[in-house]
Amino acid sequence: MKAYTRREENEIKLFWSGFERRDNIILTALVGLGFALAKYPSIIIEVFYRKKFGERYFTLASSVFIFLLLLLISLAPKIVAFIFMLLNMQPNFDNGFDVVLFLFACAFLFKSIKQRQEISKYGVTYKLDRFSLSQGEYHKFFNDRFGQKLYGIPVNSKTIQILFEPSVPIIVGIVFLLIPYFQVLGAILLFCGVIMVIRQFGRAMQGRNAVLDIIDQNIISQDKAGILMEEKPMEEVHGIRLPVALPTDENVRQLLFDETNTENLSKDTWTE
Repeated sequence: MKAYTRREENEIKLFWSGFERRDNIILTALVGLGFALAKYPSIIIEVFYRKKFGERYFTLASSVFIFLLLLLISLAPKIVAFIFMLLNMQPNFDNGFDVVLFLFACAFLFKSIKQRQEISKYGVTYKLDRFSLSQGEYHKFFNDRFGQKLYGIPVNSKTIQILFEPSVPIIVGIVFLLIPYFQVLGAILLFCGVIMVIRQFGRAMQGRNAVLDIIDQNIISQDKAGILMEEKPMEEVHGIRLPVALPTDENVRQLLFDETNTENLSKDTWTE
C-alpha cells in the first residue's frame, strides 16, 4: 500500500477530495474484478498476435483454464444430451461434437505453450532486464507501420490495442456466424473482440488519468501559495478553485499552507 506523509494526506483532503477525488471502494472493487475477468477473453486473441510476454502477465495456468473452458463448450451438446438421457428424455437439438471449436482450442493451447517456452528463455529470472507484467510486443505487421497511417488512421499504441487488434476477431467472428459449423467459434471470437476493446479502452483511460494526476499534482505544488495565501482568481492559478471559502485570518491560512507543504518531510510521520 502506498504510504503518505501527514502533509500529503492533508493536501489530498483539501485539494483532491473536494474535486470528487474520493475513491468509491465498491466501484473500485467492481472495476478491478471486471479488468481481472476481461483478461481471459483478451488472452485468447493476444496469444496469436503478440510475443515476448512478461512472465507474470502470461501464465500457462490461465491458458490451460481457457483451453478447458473451450473444451467444455465444445462438449456442451454431448453433456446436455447425456443429462437428458439420464432423465429418460429425448433431446430435440443437435447433440454433435463441435470439432471446429475443439481444433481452435487445441491451436490456442499449442500457441500458449510456445509462448511460455519463449518466456522461459529470457523471462523467468530476477534480473532487471525484463518487465514481468509486459503485455508482449505487437505483431510485426503493426510494428512495421508504427508511426504511420493505416486506412487514414494513425498507427500508435492506443489505436493498435483499441482498434486494429480487436477488429480482426470481431470481423472474423461476424463472418463465422454466417457459416454453418463455425457459428459457436464465431460467437466466441466476436465476444472476445468486444471485451478486448472495452478492456483496452479502460486501460487507456486509467493510464491517461495517471498522467493527468501527475500533471495536476505539479500544478497544485506550483500554485498552492497563490491559492491559500493570496487567494488569487482561478485564471491565475491554472483554473483551480477550492469548493470552500478560505479563512480570513492570515495566520490560519499560513497554517493551512504549512500543513499541506511537502517540501520539508522530515517532520512527518509515515504510515501504511
